[in-house]
Amino acid sequence: MPQSSFDVRLPPCACRCTISGAQVFIIGTAHISSRSAADVEDLITLVRPDCVVVELSRDRISSLYLAPAAGSSLRIDVRETQEGFPELSKTELLTCSTARDSLIVRGPAYGEVDIVPLCPPQARGEGNWWAGALRKHCQSLTQEGFLRAQGTLYMSIGAASRTGSEFVAASHCAEQLGCSIILGDVEGRDLFDPFGALHVTRDVPFLTRFVGPCIRPEGEGTGIDLIEALKHIFGGSGDTAIGHRILYLYAVLTALGLTLDGLFDPAPANPSMLASVWAASAALGMCNILFAAVVTFLLTAVRDERLSRAVAEAAQSAAKRHGGGGGRVVLVCGVAHVNGVARHLAKAAEAAESETET
Repeated sequence: MPQSSFDVRLPPCACRCTISGAQVFIIGTAHISSRSAADVEDLITLVRPDCVVVELSRDRISSLYLAPAAGSSLRIDVRETQEGFPELSKTELLTCSTARDSLIVRGPAYGEVDIVPLCPPQARGEGNWWAGALRKHCQSLTQEGFLRAQGTLYMSIGAASRTGSEFVAASHCAEQLGCSIILGDVEGRDLFDPFGALHVTRDVPFLTRFVGPCIRPEGEGTGIDLIEALKHIFGGSGDTAIGHRILYLYAVLTALGLTLDGLFDPAPANPSMLASVWAASAALGMCNILFAAVVTFLLTAVRDERLSRAVAEAAQSAAKRHGGGGGRVVLVCGVAHVNGVARHLAKAAEAAESETET
């Protein structure tokens, strides 16, 4: 089938567009959903892309691979694209290596080598859920910071046996198809970049900045319906009570915070006290919503722009390989990034069309 005539039915968490003559498929995932891994595997197997772009950076490269057999290691060669994005190729299993249970990352010059430990999949949380989740979360904050804390809290929820399993699926499929993988995300140290976020969204309406993941870009078939996408992603989860658990945890933490602040004493509970607690809880809830909007903006704005540049470069390269038209690229990213990336790509496509017309 010719590349240009290819068509496929996409899940609610995915969308498509055309950049530089190449077809781009963006699939949104949740790092704690088992269905996301299946969606990624199905899409890549069906589309058979020239390149897969993932929402990872070099310092999170180990998320692409499971630990090999005991005593062995993996070696991966990394080069940079013209725009400076790491591109992975040539994975090898080493059974005789001093760096056991590790990923050996070899740069363009063979003297550049990083050794990254590969950990086996973590088990789901057991016992008292909210207490275990809170304990693990707080312990991780003091040990390894935000990323580790996020991972352990996700594992406590128990939606999947391994966070980021969709990236493992993408790596496995790409290796089978012989296509390259491009790491399109920012490095961990640049996850929060307030000035960069304001710069890349300088032409974006104020409301869109803070609720961008929920707003579909203009144009038919562009972007995703975030609510429908989340329903699809978590509809296949083995644990149907995830939403209830998160709500219970939020209620417990709210009550705990009010108690520690002296605003609520659970012993002499009476109607007037409970009314004041509800008012304080509502105010705290509004503050949390605003805080979440700001954090989401800081976590997605710069990364959306960078992911879109990685996809645009990959699409241009794929189109060139097919004689200036055709080619396919798949982007695997968190569902909160899909509409933002699609917005950037649509803007880039419009700019390219304007240049062509002039």
